[in-house]
Amino acid sequence: MSKTIERRSEIPNYPLYVLSNDTFMSGWGPCGDGFVAAVEGRAPRDYKTNTIILPCETLEEAEAVARYARSRSDQKRVRIVTNKPKVRSGVVYSLMLREEATAWYPPENDGNANWEKFTQRAKEKATKDD
Repeated sequence: MSKTIERRSEIPNYPLYVLSNDTFMSGWGPCGDGFVAAVEGRAPRDYKTNTIILPCETLEEAEAVARYARSRSDQKRVRIVTNKPKVRSGVVYSLMLREEATAWYPPENDGNANWEKFTQRAKEKATKDD
């Protein structure tokens, strides 16, 4: 589940952020009139990019989240940034925290067993897609 962000002050302070452009949601819902356009058989008029913001505590966590995002075909321009993202017009920002977006984040590190499985699956998927 994500929360739409309209102001930079709504983004929590974290050391790192993974940003990813969601090609599936871009142009749809709050990102434009994609559904109506599809029904009418035309291109969307009010197309906006949907950028997902995934705050991370550590570089290791950010790299794992970015690896997972890159393994998904609906995610483009995946990047890790150290500054809180600026909110621009023409972009819809979706905040996804660890608590609500558990599939995006590695499992809690319990002796590295789950972490190893998580990163291995992401590596295999990324390699398979190349």
